[in-house]
Amino acid sequence: MMFRACEREQEATEAIRSGRWPLGCEPELRAHVEGCRQCRETVLLTAAFQEARIESSAADPLPHPGLLWWRAQLRRRNAAMERVSRPLAGAHVLALVINVVALAAIFAWQARHGVRWLAWWQDVQQELSGVDWLAWMHGASLVGMLVLGTLALLGGVAAWLVADR
Repeated sequence: MMFRACEREQEATEAIRSGRWPLGCEPELRAHVEGCRQCRETVLLTAAFQEARIESSAADPLPHPGLLWWRAQLRRRNAAMERVSRPLAGAHVLALVINVVALAAIFAWQARHGVRWLAWWQDVQQELSGVDWLAWMHGASLVGMLVLGTLALLGGVAAWLVADR
């Protein structure tokens, strides 16, 4: 089976491309397109393609390929840096834990063998039953402040470590 082109197909296509279709062209061309299946399909497809071309040209233009390549390289480099920094963050946390344990061990050793930092605790235990609680709390407020300050410092370090990730 051989396909033959309609002699008015080119004329209908030209009318669409020039923007004359359907109101600006001759009535006999419109009548022909309504009767000819090949011209009708050509007009339908050409109009659809032209509309799609107009819509795509109205859309935002694609960025320059060099910019796309640069962004991809930057994304790849950032992903590699993140992969490398994960073990480093773990090493930072491990070092912090080791330092806290070492500091606690030093304080415990000094309390038992050193300058007797906890000697006041024995006095508190001996006089606990006869002590006025309000006065005792006033004396112990320094220790409470030190404990709260240490907790605040450790909380700040923990927040810094979490925010650093």
